[in-house]
Amino acid sequence: MAVSQCSGESWVDKPLSAEKFFAIVDDVDFEVDWYCSVFNVRMPKLVRQTQGKGRSFGGSYNPKLKSINYTKPYQGVILHELAHHIAREQGLTSSHEHHNAEFGRVLQEMIDMVL
Repeated sequence: MAVSQCSGESWVDKPLSAEKFFAIVDDVDFEVDWYCSVFNVRMPKLVRQTQGKGRSFGGSYNPKLKSINYTKPYQGVILHELAHHIAREQGLTSSHEHHNAEFGRVLQEMIDMVL
C-alpha cells in the first residue's frame, strides 16, 4: 500500500516520499512547537503511546483534548496529525469534516517546508 493511501495524503498534490514519511523526528516537541509558531496556533499536548510495532502508522488527533497521540515519531504521522490540529484551531475544519480541502492545504504547506 502506498504511503499516500495510508496517511490520508490524497488531499495533497505532492505527498512525502516513503523515505521522508518514515524519517524519525528526533525532537517532536521542538518540531511541533516550530510549526505551531509558523501557523500561529497553540501547541497541542503530545502523547507518545507505547503500543505499535514496526512501521505502525499509529497516530490520532483528539480535538476535545487538543492532543496528538502517536506510536512512533514518523515525520509523516506527526505532520498529518498536526495538520488536523492547525486546521481545527484556525476554524478550517469541524468535528464532522476533518479531511477537507482546507486540511489538505495546511498539510501541503507543512510538507513543502520539509521538501
